[in-house]
Amino acid sequence: MTTILLADHDPKVRSAMRLLLEQQPQCGQIIELESSDGLVDKALEHRAKIVILEWELPGVTTNAQLITQLRREIENVKIVSISGRERVGQLAMALGANAFINKSDSPDKLLDCVQKCCGDHSAEGGA
Repeated sequence: MTTILLADHDPKVRSAMRLLLEQQPQCGQIIELESSDGLVDKALEHRAKIVILEWELPGVTTNAQLITQLRREIENVKIVSISGRERVGQLAMALGANAFINKSDSPDKLLDCVQKCCGDHSAEGGA
């Protein structure tokens, strides 16, 4: 089972994503956050394997800092950046995100992305 940290400022978006993810057999615990405050600590505490991170996430830490810190502190973490702005995708990927999902994409894209991330962990002996 894979622990997922889900960070988005909008409780409706988090609720919808949680509902979708909870139906997937490979998804275990889902931790929700509404800001960047304490995100890396929570990811470490719960041994998150996937971090789904809204690009416009409020808080004191920027996404660039979060991605860098997650990469440095959590081995093999998969980072999925989400935004309503398509051009953010290239920047997120350049900073080290594994994937980008536009908020207007179908729910299937999120599920495919999570399944690929879980598959990567299975191959590494994680998950």
